Amino acid sequence: LLGYSVEETRDLDIPSIAVIAPEDEDEARRNLEQVVSGQQLPIYERTVVSKSGQHTPVEVNMVTVRAEDGRPQYGIAIARDISERKRHEQALEQSERFARSTVDALSAHIAILDENGTIVAVNRAWREFAEKNGAKSNVCEGANYLAVCDSAARIGSSEARDFAAGIRAVIQGESTVFAMEYACHAPRERRWFVGRVTRFPGGSPTRVVVAHENITQGKQQEEALAKAIEQAQVANEAKSIFLAHMSHELRTPLNAILGHAQLLAMEDNLMAQTHQRINVIENSGQHLLQIINDVLDMARIEAGRITINTVAVDLYGLLDSIRQVFAPKASEKQLQLVLDIAPTVPSHILADEGKLRQILTNLIGNAIKFTEAGVINLRCAFTPGEQQTGRLFLEVEDSGKGIEPDQIERLFRPFEQLEPVAVGSGLGLAISRNFARLMDGDIHVRSARGSGSVFVLELPVTLAADQRAAYDPLEVIGVAPAQTEYRLLIVEDDAESRTVLREFLQLVGLKPELAADGEAALDVYRHWRPHVLLLDMQLPKLDGYEVTRRIRQEYADDQTLIIAITASAFVQQRAAILASGCNDLLTKPYTHSQLFALLAKHTNIQFLYRERAPARTKDHQPPVIARELLMQLSQAQLRALYQAALTGYNPAARKLVQEIETEHPALAARLNDMVDSFWITAIADQIAPLLD
Repeated sequence: LLGYSVEETRDLDIPSIAVIAPEDEDEARRNLEQVVSGQQLPIYERTVVSKSGQHTPVEVNMVTVRAEDGRPQYGIAIARDISERKRHEQALEQSERFARSTVDALSAHIAILDENGTIVAVNRAWREFAEKNGAKSNVCEGANYLAVCDSAARIGSSEARDFAAGIRAVIQGESTVFAMEYACHAPRERRWFVGRVTRFPGGSPTRVVVAHENITQGKQQEEALAKAIEQAQVANEAKSIFLAHMSHELRTPLNAILGHAQLLAMEDNLMAQTHQRINVIENSGQHLLQIINDVLDMARIEAGRITINTVAVDLYGLLDSIRQVFAPKASEKQLQLVLDIAPTVPSHILADEGKLRQILTNLIGNAIKFTEAGVINLRCAFTPGEQQTGRLFLEVEDSGKGIEPDQIERLFRPFEQLEPVAVGSGLGLAISRNFARLMDGDIHVRSARGSGSVFVLELPVTLAADQRAAYDPLEVIGVAPAQTEYRLLIVEDDAESRTVLREFLQLVGLKPELAADGEAALDVYRHWRPHVLLLDMQLPKLDGYEVTRRIRQEYADDQTLIIAITASAFVQQRAAILASGCNDLLTKPYTHSQLFALLAKHTNIQFLYRERAPARTKDHQPPVIARELLMQLSQAQLRALYQAALTGYNPAARKLVQEIETEHPALAARLNDMVDSFWITAIADQIAPLLD
């Protein structure tokens, strides 16, 4: 241990040689004197120095050796090298210092409790919190934390009672962890904490860690978020109420406009010009209706409530109707609007018809708006897939001035418009792409400055069975004779809407009664007991919901058909209407076909029908007029025939054909065949490329 031989140490005075470290030398002499004098010393530690100068920690046990008479003779010192133990102790001390500094660095208030709940140790945050709140002596080392909690519980703190119970459960081994969130508000500060109790695993004696973490900032953020959500919900509710009200205020007069237009169109012997003006009214009204629906769609998109309504779509009919709507607008700008459907395109698909129509309407409208001369092409192609599926491609190509490639993505940003003088909200393309992606498709653009643009709508679709027979749905022209006379009651506070609905029914031979408010409706109902109630839901005095409730309650045995009339397009209100007891609903503005379809669906009324134009199918393509035959006509004759064909009004077209029959019999015969076969709009398609 010291590096000395026995001979070297035999005659040495141990304290006088370099065995004891200089700082311990005086104490070593005193200890030796005490032992020699017969005093008993406890085991102690000392640092010794070897012959080579190495310092070694030792544990020293000195005992006195006595003579037979009991007098001390000499002392024996037994030294044991404790270097390894000292290294372990130093490592442990360093580890403890590291642990202490780590725990002190934590923001949580941490204390160690023994099995009785007495505080063994606390970290800096705990001590500082206690000092700040004037409770250092009560809640630091030596204090019983359970007693502190019990004291607070006795004066009404349920949080302290629950936390003390959690600590006891962990100490007693009933659980290893306990946690709870609680408020601990100061006079000038609102504070929240989460308290956690954790048991040291397998330890003896029992020790538990209590930690309190300040979560005030998080709680404040939660409260702010909850408040913001509540405010957003209130704002959304207010917006929904406003939109529902505006929907009613706009749809009700629009219902009267479109209703009267339909009534006029049903009259006989209309002049072609009058018929064309009626078409303008109807088309403009439908356009306004679409704007209203767009506003509601935007509200649904913002609320995340937009849905896909998949139905069987007559694709040929849809594309042809869109072409007819835009043909006059294209003609006004001397543009040709050409519809090209590939032979492989199916006649019927499963899709959201409303959204598909809205997308194409936006794309074609933009093409016409930004094209000054040339052609607008609407092309439709289809790539078949597996099991009655495939991909539908709808292209709208214009001959406008085109778009710079680096500007294309701007087109789909809300409120972005590349043309500084462009009209519109700038939402159309953004909504269209949104709808396309909701249907698992997308819209792509190919364009370059000076070479026009091509907008491609690509959609995955499923083929659908043809939902129509050889002809379009039949038009009601009357009621069959010799059947029960149905009593129908119209309840509508808007006079114009009431008139339109009454005349729709009277035109086919039905004789409705009228009421202008909810109370009047109940009076008529009680003495007349109608079979059918056509009930507006927004009424003065008693609304439609209350009228329905009373009828269903007071006349539970009656089988009265109640068809709600509403100007709301919100799904929630539709559900509420049906839940109130109504059998079905009719949304303003409605057509006479929709009205009679509901009556036919829910009653036994036998209607008389008039056939409409034959359906367009992929196997039923329009005849082609030889270009040479059409070129025989003057530009004035071509334009007159084109305008008549655009309206879809057969008498006007037939009159023009009669005027050219003498000079051009072959052409007249072909045109008459097409008019008779209801291919009148196809005549316009084939004339359009020939117009100057």
